[in-house]
Amino acid sequence: MGYLLIGMSAGSWESISFPSQALALTGLVIFPFLSFSENIPLGTRILLVYGGIVGALGLLYAIHLERVRTEEKHARWIRFLGELARLSPRITQTLSPEAALLSALEATRTLIPEAAGLEVRGRRGLVGQRTPYSVKVPMNGEVAHLFLQKPLTEPVPEGLLSLLGERLRQVLRQVEWGTLALTDPLTGLLNRRGLETELPKLLALTQRYHTPLSVALLDIDHFKRVNDSFGHPVGDKVLEVLGRILQESIRREDLAVRYGGEEFLLLLYGADEQAAKEVVERIRSRFRTQKVDPIPYPLTLSAGIAGGKVPKGQEEVEEWFLKADYALLRAKESGRDRITLA
Repeated sequence: MGYLLIGMSAGSWESISFPSQALALTGLVIFPFLSFSENIPLGTRILLVYGGIVGALGLLYAIHLERVRTEEKHARWIRFLGELARLSPRITQTLSPEAALLSALEATRTLIPEAAGLEVRGRRGLVGQRTPYSVKVPMNGEVAHLFLQKPLTEPVPEGLLSLLGERLRQVLRQVEWGTLALTDPLTGLLNRRGLETELPKLLALTQRYHTPLSVALLDIDHFKRVNDSFGHPVGDKVLEVLGRILQESIRREDLAVRYGGEEFLLLLYGADEQAAKEVVERIRSRFRTQKVDPIPYPLTLSAGIAGGKVPKGQEEVEEWFLKADYALLRAKESGRDRITLA
């Protein structure tokens, strides 16, 4: 009976049924009490005391295990809350909620290891996997789903989904604000404020890996004539087309910026001047083939390129901006529709 008690108590005390708990606690009282009866033989009396001691040890061990489980649960909640507090959108070439969703999924796995995917309906992208098992995450108007590898054996911890949904709502709102503040709404490229934010990160990358950087300044030829002849909506369409081409032509580490009006700036990581010229030449060739109604003639670009080496700092890169601008001016003076190296 004593070993039965220790076996029962060694499990989660909360998971043991009430009759079993009552049996264990009653045994701990009755065993020692019976041992003092005069009609009990000595051997049986010793067994009763022994059974009470074993049962008491089992109960103490169960209490210890429950305390350990509680401490582990508290530690997981602390990690979860810490991950949620650090959750923030990452500024990339085109701001996206996917990085924030991925961080939220990793934070959720500290409490729910079965979490396999996370999706916010109406937003771009799904992180992780979409599975047949899911729970809804309340987001005050929006619908999110947390996908699970298998059905949960225990209910989701109270408050987890509400905390997760509220933090996601805040972060996605930050993504929207960041998009408005750091990107050009027409082309989706970085604006000058976005360039100020991203340039130090790119420079740190070039210094860390001792990698060259090239600066290219591009300008749409005769863009004023497009606006004057066909109207500003057509001019906006031309800017959108070039913005899309730039986004599709650069790598993750590169930066594409709408520098102002019809001028665009490229910062090409790991490219010397010749490699940068090849990239811009591909962009120029592709832009020429784009048909924008009702413009009857091909669209052309002029560009100036500077840099092509490991920058010493931000001041040198800003000097390259000026050199690329001078090279662009020479390209225009030479007849436009060409690329000039500083």
